[in-house]
Amino acid sequence: MIAGRLCPLCGSARVSYAFGVASRLLYHCAGCNLLFRGELVSPDSGVLALTELGFLDGVYMPRALSAEDKLDHLAAHGLLAPGTRVVAVRCEDARFLARLAAAGVEVAGLESNVAPAVRALDSKDLEREAGSFDACVIFDSLGLHVDPVACLAQMWKLLKADGVLVLSLPSLESMPAQLFRRAWVEFQKPYLYYFDPVNVQNVLFRAGFDRISRPPYRRVVTAPVLVDYLREFPSRRVRALCALARPFLRGRLRRMPLTVPGSHIVLVARKAATRRRRKLSVVVPVYNERRTFPVLMSQLLAKEIPDLDREVIVVESGSTDGTRDEVEKYRAHPGVVVIDQAQPRGKGNAVREGFGRATGDFIIIQDADLEYDLDDYDTLLAPLLVGSHAFVLGSRHVGGQNVWKLRQFNDMPFTAWFFNVGHTLFLTLFNVLYRQSLSDPFTMFKVFRRDCLHGLTFECDRFDFDFELVIKLIRKGYRPLEIPVNYRSRSFAEGKKVRVFRDPLTWMRALVKYRLARVER
Repeated sequence: MIAGRLCPLCGSARVSYAFGVASRLLYHCAGCNLLFRGELVSPDSGVLALTELGFLDGVYMPRALSAEDKLDHLAAHGLLAPGTRVVAVRCEDARFLARLAAAGVEVAGLESNVAPAVRALDSKDLEREAGSFDACVIFDSLGLHVDPVACLAQMWKLLKADGVLVLSLPSLESMPAQLFRRAWVEFQKPYLYYFDPVNVQNVLFRAGFDRISRPPYRRVVTAPVLVDYLREFPSRRVRALCALARPFLRGRLRRMPLTVPGSHIVLVARKAATRRRRKLSVVVPVYNERRTFPVLMSQLLAKEIPDLDREVIVVESGSTDGTRDEVEKYRAHPGVVVIDQAQPRGKGNAVREGFGRATGDFIIIQDADLEYDLDDYDTLLAPLLVGSHAFVLGSRHVGGQNVWKLRQFNDMPFTAWFFNVGHTLFLTLFNVLYRQSLSDPFTMFKVFRRDCLHGLTFECDRFDFDFELVIKLIRKGYRPLEIPVNYRSRSFAEGKKVRVFRDPLTWMRALVKYRLARVER
């Protein structure tokens, strides 16, 4: 750890020296996996020459995406229609800008190498142009800005309601970055920040964007272009291999297109509506919980969470013990949404329906059985509120808690042993299959930003939904943060609904199926 140094993105003190490259020092934040230049640690040092908008002065990046790639991404979102207004930020690709203008798009360049048909903007035009653009494009240059959140927030102001942001940048989780590590060619470039797909989405969220998607992107190049690219790597072995390969690149082999994984990722986001305060959506699936449901609602509605509004979405699944009458008492309560299901379809089905009605920035799932403590909400939500994480799990097994003591059914000791063994088995399979080191991915307390669900569809109806949700969020790229929570397991006599012989089979199916299935639509 580096004493007194904080991450400029999430404010974490878990900052350590990473390595030096190209006469620059790079530091790593263990909290959000950000790499950043050492000069940013002391912003008053005066070593960075910045433009009026906050970009590194006089520094432009080589074009990673071709003009055709950029146009394809805009076309996929209907942004090449005549009359569409696009602002390009810090763009040196004059050919791309000229092609945009030739398509009838009204293009404005902000600190860009503008073509004759492109109107140049400066900082004085920003207020006058607020809310007037359909799209904003930032290709390869966000890492050159001293404050990426402030940069994107300014672009948010320029966009119309529901406007589109198209962003590309080098990724720390790309195959070239993972393969070449310190020799990754992007480290030779004077970026201030290096992102991964998760922390850049945290930045977008903090700047006011949601519905974030990551379209697939692979580079199509010829062999000579690939060799020239690899020759830039500061590795003697790589350069030697390139020198050996060059004499063989003749004739058809020289012209053959190659599809290779690129160092860059592309993200597309939408301008979110403004909200005075963030909102939490609490999804409460209810089935035959007449004894505990009123107690839960009393505690939940009395729970105050600083700086957050709250909505409670109760999904009642055709209870037969009088629970529906208890739920009905809250139908007219402000801040409570009641959804009636004609018949029980399973907890997963109820939660999925609750997701469809949620309008909050954050979502938490809350069972009505009082096994979990509502006082843990504040701790679970803290990383989401500061923007350092998008997905949090409330673990029953960290903080010194013994997995074998968590499920103690005094009336059914063998069943308790069976479930504890099963948890260990499924946990091991989960961590091996998905390359994780989690202690409790099957916890009820799953807390995440609502925009994490963008592009995902769910199908599980029973308790296998717990597996499906975590797996799909992880495969989408989110790294869950585990925080210890309080937990008291209830027995089957008290109303536990897991079926001993049926549900484990659905869990096993989910573990295997979602390892192989496509995640995003």
